[in-house]
Amino acid sequence: VSQSRYVQAESGDSALVTLTRTGQFGGAVVRLDNTDNLVFRKMTLRRGNTDGFYLANGVTNVLFENMRLVESIASSYDYIETEGAIALDSNIRILRNRFVAGYRAVSLSGYSTSSLENGALIEGNVFDGIRNRAVYAGYQNAPVISSNTINTPSGYGIQCEYAANGLRILGNKVAIGENNTGIRLYVCNGVPADRALVEILS
Repeated sequence: VSQSRYVQAESGDSALVTLTRTGQFGGAVVRLDNTDNLVFRKMTLRRGNTDGFYLANGVTNVLFENMRLVESIASSYDYIETEGAIALDSNIRILRNRFVAGYRAVSLSGYSTSSLENGALIEGNVFDGIRNRAVYAGYQNAPVISSNTINTPSGYGIQCEYAANGLRILGNKVAIGENNTGIRLYVCNGVPADRALVEILS
């Protein structure tokens, strides 16, 4: 079994190490292609006119944990984005991070209903002031979105499309602006033995 490699602040203080990229539009602060078994934790990511983390072409077993993700310039990019058009990503876990402002926070995008991505877990995060969409899960098999605190003044709190089988949206606290959407599900079909479960906290 391959061991995970860690990218983290040596002291454990996320304020002491900052990942950033300046002076360019598009791209990403960190891009992972066909990469396995990485852990990013206890750091700050500062995103401008780029994505923060961009994962593509078969990324597997990557964990983002106890990070602080902020934007330095208001722009229409994601903090963490996956894209599975060439090869499917799997086992992407996003745990106990804090996302501050920004347009979109987490966008996990598979490829098609016949080839769903597996193992997505988004748990225990705080999304504070995300303008468009805090969490998106598309073309995923049984993703779990649980125990997150979401404040989106506009747009969506949680949006799932073609998230099949044992979809779990549990224990989240979602606050949205007027005339916006807390949770949106589109073609999220379960089966009798593995139904979706959505739990709403007041």
